[in-house]
Order: sequence, then C-alpha cells, then structure tokens
Amino acid sequence: LGTKLAQFPDAVSETLSTLMPNRLTEYIYDLTELFNQFYGNCKVIDDENQDSRLLLVDATATVMKQT
Repeated sequence: LGTKLAQFPDAVSETLSTLMPNRLTEYIYDLTELFNQFYGNCKVIDDENQDSRLLLVDATATVMKQT
C-alpha cells in the first residue's frame, strides 16, 4: 500500500503527459483494491502498529481526495 501511495505523483504526471485520464482511474482502482486488502487483513486501532497504520489510512484518504 505504501509503495502504491508513493507512485501517485508518477500516475498524475503520466496522466498529464499522455492526456489519458484512464491512467489515473486505473491507479485509483488499484489503490482502492490494495487499501481494502490492507484494511481487511490488518487491525488498525488498538494494535502496536496503530500509528503507522493510521498514517497509511490518512495518506490513502488524502490521495483519493486529490483525484
């Protein structure tokens, strides 16, 4: 999930340079699939990794709001 989030600037750049908006929608679709897997497999609240997992949740929300 973190790796996919880091690819967001590249996805936007590719979309702008190719003028193919479907590239961005494919990126968001893949991101939502990864987020759903993450959220289904990892306990976010009341876990020893809560802080880092909440950062991933927040970063995902931020990227999705920017699209």
